[in-house]
Amino acid sequence: MQDKYKDALRAAQVELQALEKRREVLLRFIEDARDLAQVDRYELDPVPGYEPEGMTQEIRLILGLTTTPLTPTEIRDALIARGFKNESSPKNLLISIHTVLSRIKDELEMVERDGKTAYRGKRIPVYGTLIPRAKIVPGSLAEKFFAEEDAKKRKKD
Repeated sequence: MQDKYKDALRAAQVELQALEKRREVLLRFIEDARDLAQVDRYELDPVPGYEPEGMTQEIRLILGLTTTPLTPTEIRDALIARGFKNESSPKNLLISIHTVLSRIKDELEMVERDGKTAYRGKRIPVYGTLIPRAKIVPGSLAEKFFAEEDAKKRKKD
């Protein structure tokens, strides 16, 4: 009887060690994913010589390239970082952003994040991948991501 107990205890200890190792790997993966989500939340670096087309188009582009939904304040910061000329105060720019978001709400996914509404461009399925409605900037992180996803899917088929 005692041998069965010792065998069961050893087996449980071995399983616990394996689970602890797996847990460590998963925690590292989660931390890496969090870091990536914070660093690469949206593509801010336009190609050299890029000229913003207009506020609505820029907002569509930013929300189409984002990997996580953005709040209006983050959209404002992204507009400024992309070189959008702001002739008025940041507060007035934020009001204009809210106006554009209300006009294009049919093109957006909306979620609650930290008690605020956050937005992201709707994705459309193309070749089994969800493609942003906004155009993809050549050489951008989004273009590389979709190229890698397509390559993975082709290997599976």
